[in-house]
Amino acid sequence: MKKRSKILIDLINDEIDVKKAFQLLSLLLEDLDNKEIENWLNYELNGYPKDIDVPKYRVINASIIGTVKTYTMIISKYEIPVPLEDKEKLCKHEVRYSIAEISQYAKAEEESDMHCLLSPIDIGYINSVALINDAEVTHANLQLSMYGYTNVLHLLKDKLIDIFKKLEKQYGNLDEYYIDFKSNQAKKDTTKELLQIIYNDNSVKIGSNNKIDKSKVGNSNE
Repeated sequence: MKKRSKILIDLINDEIDVKKAFQLLSLLLEDLDNKEIENWLNYELNGYPKDIDVPKYRVINASIIGTVKTYTMIISKYEIPVPLEDKEKLCKHEVRYSIAEISQYAKAEEESDMHCLLSPIDIGYINSVALINDAEVTHANLQLSMYGYTNVLHLLKDKLIDIFKKLEKQYGNLDEYYIDFKSNQAKKDTTKELLQIIYNDNSVKIGSNNKIDKSKVGNSNE
């Protein structure tokens, strides 16, 4: 009977965390020699720089919640209306944190009564686009969707499971934490299949300079 890889079973049973699983995956793919995969592993472990688009699974839906002051009253925890074009941009939160930080935010969501967290918004910009007459926004935050960070963590875990299953099917048991890819063609084929799992995009193909063709980033969390 085929013996399943310990790393796969441990991840499914939550006996190792997502960060450690990524570190072990990085070790397994050490000889793949693909910059796109290396960058993805590095960004997931250490966070995404501001000049790098985050994958769509790292975008959380949100609502704009704040305090509005008028001449006669103050309205707190009010969902602030903004123009549609601004709403589509503003009501998204790009999760650029490292996996370790996401895990901490996910834990905080579990401990929150609402199971969602807030992220501050620039007051000057909100006041310039808010559809509120004769009033001023004094405080504003993005209220992230319920269990937003938890969902990102779960999506990352699911991707890791799919990747380990794919590698195990192609190269056998992974318990030695080493894969002999044998040929450049094997590396190219494996890279293509892994990128399809990472970006949920069957149109992904390997282009020149190790760039992803037709990859989808920056959409709402699915």
